[in-house]
Amino acid sequence: MASSTPAEEVPVMQVLDKAHYFTQALVPVPAAVPYPPLAAPSSLRLRTRVVSLTHNNVTYAALGFLVHWWDAHPLPAGTPAPYNDADKYGRVSAWGYAEVLESTLSDGPQKGDFVFGYLPLATLAQDVEFRLHDQVPGHLVATSAYRAKLMPFYNNYVVVERGSDVAAQLRAAIEKKEQQQGNAAAAEDGLGFDALYGVLFECGHLVTKFMFDTEQPIHPGMGPDAPSKNPWTKDMADLTGATVVLLAPASKTALGTAFEMQKRVKQGASANGPKRVVGAASEASRAFVQGTGMYDATVSTAETPDAEFLSKKLGVDAAAGDKLVLIDCGGRAGVGRAWAAAFRKLCPPGRFVMVGIGSEAGEHSPADVMKRFAPDPNKSDEEREREKTEAPWYVQVNTGDLRQRAASQYGWTAVFEGADAAYAEFKRAGVQGFKIRWGVGMEGVAEGWERLAKGKTSPEEGMAFLL
Repeated sequence: MASSTPAEEVPVMQVLDKAHYFTQALVPVPAAVPYPPLAAPSSLRLRTRVVSLTHNNVTYAALGFLVHWWDAHPLPAGTPAPYNDADKYGRVSAWGYAEVLESTLSDGPQKGDFVFGYLPLATLAQDVEFRLHDQVPGHLVATSAYRAKLMPFYNNYVVVERGSDVAAQLRAAIEKKEQQQGNAAAAEDGLGFDALYGVLFECGHLVTKFMFDTEQPIHPGMGPDAPSKNPWTKDMADLTGATVVLLAPASKTALGTAFEMQKRVKQGASANGPKRVVGAASEASRAFVQGTGMYDATVSTAETPDAEFLSKKLGVDAAAGDKLVLIDCGGRAGVGRAWAAAFRKLCPPGRFVMVGIGSEAGEHSPADVMKRFAPDPNKSDEEREREKTEAPWYVQVNTGDLRQRAASQYGWTAVFEGADAAYAEFKRAGVQGFKIRWGVGMEGVAEGWERLAKGKTSPEEGMAFLL
């Protein structure tokens, strides 16, 4: 028997040109309905309901060819021409809530339940094989063959219990949307906040709690050989009395990091806490960043990072050996590289550390992306030799590997429960001056993607969608 999806509802998916991923199309897939009975064992048929779009999604598109993000939700059978060319076209995913339309997963969620995870930007349902997480109740792991090359981070889903407030909010939003023919006000802002901040906040939590743990610092880099290729030492992880500067401080990841870092500030030097957290913002976002109350001070990225800036604006006394930690959450126009070069000259050896999280927003070709991972061709032999003897100063964060290593050290339950508790505290506090910009349906998603492409998003708004 077919599912209850109305015959008149033709499912639609967003499709992107992989080489020019700001070029999009909304592609109807009428051949997909009515959906056949779900026959695959241990599977859920998921239909996306609430998702968000941030610059993080642009990163997924840019790095899709490298880390298999294009493979997360392949083009389905019946994709109309010319969009059925999987080498040229693909789909990106987003974080949010999906409804379970059908289930063959024993002891797992059933029809009418919900899950939170990495979802297709589509009203087209997708069948995904799962197993129950072997250590954490209420978590699922996607096991479909086409998901095998994805990092485990993107194959973890959380069950939304049907008796929970969140499930009730989702059911009400779906019902009101159908009755009111697409009223975005039908969705609770809490659902949009979860889609926008839930996963990105976790990055800041993991960085603050585990990466900057002085006793047992967890290496955050990508891949099993990251610790041997690029060290992350106890000295690098020591925040005692440091000034922490966040680039792109209005971003969701930066706000989560700042919130968690402020806890360390309050703990003080006795707990290896920093002395201040500074947001380095563009003039366009500086007022919002300052208004959040999550930063002890704000500075402009248009300023010159010289000795006077270091001492007077950042409060770092280089002569006294003060430490500076620069966390780049996607600063624009190469400001991270420029500031790092300046601070490395101004700070004593071992007293400057830079952490990379995410990347600069924009459309980048695969060749441009690969340049980020290649040696700098402009470095002289003298510079390369000097770097071999320098104290280590830079590391790039991969949230999935950081979570995995933390779980290996402390156990999955402790890691997930700690992250959930920290996020609940962050959500209760909220972000001052921030509001949800709701869109409805795939047309709303297309408009949101266009806003990202044209740089029309504002720091005060987050884009969430009710599908």
